[in-house]
Amino acid sequence: KIKIKQFHKNDPENSVHFNSLEELLIDISKNDFHCKEDEIKIIFSGNNEFPYSAREQWTDSCNLLAIKEGVVLGYDRNDKTAEAFKANGFEVIHARELIPQMVADKIDPQQMKDTLILMPSAELSRARGGFHCMSMPLLREQVNL
Repeated sequence: KIKIKQFHKNDPENSVHFNSLEELLIDISKNDFHCKEDEIKIIFSGNNEFPYSAREQWTDSCNLLAIKEGVVLGYDRNDKTAEAFKANGFEVIHARELIPQMVADKIDPQQMKDTLILMPSAELSRARGGFHCMSMPLLREQVNL
């Protein structure tokens, strides 16, 4: 196992040590995002099953984009990762099914929660980048009309 050392830019001399990446992610979730312990779930690439965990990591199964809390975009080629999301209570839906339902007002995007939206990935994943890498956060000023 790899031991992890976290440095703080304001106090680099006092680093914090973690025994695993999971411990670090839990600490960040609690202390930086103010999540409660029972709200934190770590969902592993490839459902933490060999050899899928490594294979799906190469097709960006960990490179998701959160479009709102509990709703993420990912590639459709990561089947075992999608299974892991399902096993953790997420609805998994393909964009080609979701968009017509939204247009027909059968799904309200504001009401969506715990959802993995799968996007086609045959060409995109070959470029070595997932949705998170292909996005750019925008901060817009309010327009008063």
